[in-house]
Amino acid sequence: MNAFNYASIVPGFFLTMLGGINGPFHSAMTAALSKRRKEDGQKLLTSVSLLSGLACTGFSILIFLNAGLLIDTLAPGLLVAADGILTRRIAIIQLKMMAPCALLAALIGLGFGTLSANGIFGIPSLSPALSSISILAAVALHVSIFSHLNATPAQQALAGGISLAIGSTCGAFLQWGVQVFAQQKVGIHGLHLSWINPFKETGIYEVLAVMVPAALNSGMTQVATFTDLHFASYIPGAAAALGYANLLVMAPLGILSSPVLLSLLPIYSRLTRDEQRPALRDCVQQGLLLSMALTLSLTAVMIPLARPTVRFAFQRRTFDASATSMVSSLLTCYVSGSTFYLMRDVLVQVFYALGDGRTPLYITLAGVVANGIFDWLLVRCSGFGAAGLVIATMTVNFASAGLLLSILSKRLEGFRMAWHPPLLVLMGCGIYTAVVTEAAYDQIFLLLSSFINSGMSNFLALGLATSFGFASFFAPLLLFRSSEISWAMQLLQMKSKT
Repeated sequence: MNAFNYASIVPGFFLTMLGGINGPFHSAMTAALSKRRKEDGQKLLTSVSLLSGLACTGFSILIFLNAGLLIDTLAPGLLVAADGILTRRIAIIQLKMMAPCALLAALIGLGFGTLSANGIFGIPSLSPALSSISILAAVALHVSIFSHLNATPAQQALAGGISLAIGSTCGAFLQWGVQVFAQQKVGIHGLHLSWINPFKETGIYEVLAVMVPAALNSGMTQVATFTDLHFASYIPGAAAALGYANLLVMAPLGILSSPVLLSLLPIYSRLTRDEQRPALRDCVQQGLLLSMALTLSLTAVMIPLARPTVRFAFQRRTFDASATSMVSSLLTCYVSGSTFYLMRDVLVQVFYALGDGRTPLYITLAGVVANGIFDWLLVRCSGFGAAGLVIATMTVNFASAGLLLSILSKRLEGFRMAWHPPLLVLMGCGIYTAVVTEAAYDQIFLLLSSFINSGMSNFLALGLATSFGFASFFAPLLLFRSSEISWAMQLLQMKSKT
């Protein structure tokens, strides 16, 4: 497993940065294709596929030929560790086998953008799960075969490593294959290549104007993560605690935010002409209010359930009560900043729809510098500990969202957010939800623990309290026909029609 952690860094970077949902390829293609007729979009897709395919094929070849150099650069300690030689050998083999993922990442990202522009959101939302399923299937097949063989530990490690690499690469192929099938069903030929000069297609420059800055933007986000890990290394257990807390908050946040972001970008892209600006202003406001409703509901539910959630998910063996306390405090900080995180992403989508990839990039660059400064101030100078890293990230997200909103207000003349009435309503629902959620958990856990074990009681109490919490948040909004809920229903209706 250690070998795979090293070998998957480069392919994982490509798959996340280029092939991820709301990544640069997805965002650029969605913004460009949403404004065009299908025939013109096919020509543009052909040109972009040719250009990105050639570039990423080159990256795949370079990764394959320089696998040893890359592993030695990423994990120099393997050359001197006692068992490092075998781990290094396995990692090099794995990286060579996963080299095609660089090309597949570009094709997957283009496929996401093409499907989203044509109103197909289910496959982009679900296809990342295919990679996980493929890896699990490869591991299960390996276990079923090698459990009956008398292989040495080294042979088992090598075979297991190869199985993981095969599963990862097959998962990427599977994602792409499903996209190709879905594209052909709606009359899009994602595999259609024509050996023409791609730069003769005028739309290519519009795509690159978003794609290149967006790719750099994604790269800068990784730099901010590395900065946090640098300062976390001075705090015992902080890196692991940050990882646990981030996992717990990003899983539900991704489930809530992905359908919204996937739906909004095509809508914004179709409303960029001057005569459509009033409609665009209304959609931007509704998108921001909807993101606030979703994230504030998540915050109101997760804060009172932070400690029991961490205790149920992780507290066993060496993960003791002190670790639970640390992770739950970080989880509370993370989820408290989720509103700024999602609002920033929604605003970035608007700039991409307007064909402007530079403004979000410049703000991200400033944010990376500010994040490093805040990390230093809060961790090294003020002694906030690991929570200081999360507070720094939350502060940068808040400032970034504010700057993007200020610039957008000038870009869309007459755009003014009516914050106070909906914010008061949402905050009131949030406070009420937090009280209901905590009371529901305490009472349900107390009732269930009298006749079933504490682990099952905790699990059932968490599930029921979460259900009560979300119901208590959205019930008043539905009852009084809140504009955020009405607009969300319109989005769902638009998706169901497609």
